[in-house]
Amino acid sequence: MKLLPCPRVLKCGAGFFKVPDHSILALLATGPELVLAARRLQTGAMDAGIHLLLQTSPHRSCALEYPAAIRCARRTLSAPSAEAYTITIDENGVSVDFSAPAGFRAAVATMRQLFREFGRRLPQLSILDWPDFPRRGVMLDISRGRVPRIETLLGLVDHLADFKINEFQLYIEHTFAYRQYRAVWRDW
Repeated sequence: MKLLPCPRVLKCGAGFFKVPDHSILALLATGPELVLAARRLQTGAMDAGIHLLLQTSPHRSCALEYPAAIRCARRTLSAPSAEAYTITIDENGVSVDFSAPAGFRAAVATMRQLFREFGRRLPQLSILDWPDFPRRGVMLDISRGRVPRIETLLGLVDHLADFKINEFQLYIEHTFAYRQYRAVWRDW
């Protein structure tokens, strides 16, 4: 299994769960940042040929009245980080548990990697993971050579998010001639 970064605890089971072509992604928590992360999970599933209908509800009982292939719920986890998450895939579907939005974003990154590697036929497994560092970043030097277009930068940020990178910095040195900061670039 090719997961980057490698989860702290990964236990593989013996079977598979085949995600139906049209399934429900039940997000049993509220918040705009959670919905954005769930949309990333939808796009990852779509790349694997799965159409996930997002159903949001803060109450477990409401959302579970309908069968859901993927259930995501906020709950307290016994892990040393707020970014911790668990993923359990068994014969009944996928369960994702997290304590904070950052944990859900990390779980979504892992699920997107699983969809890329296995498609709709996900292996039965259980994952418990959290990061070593709260800030995991990349700095891109754009002061030499071509300056990337905004579409390129956004694509790079999207790609880095799948590896749980949560900080992106541009090193610009004196490349940009800002009108209000002439002292920075005047003699260059």
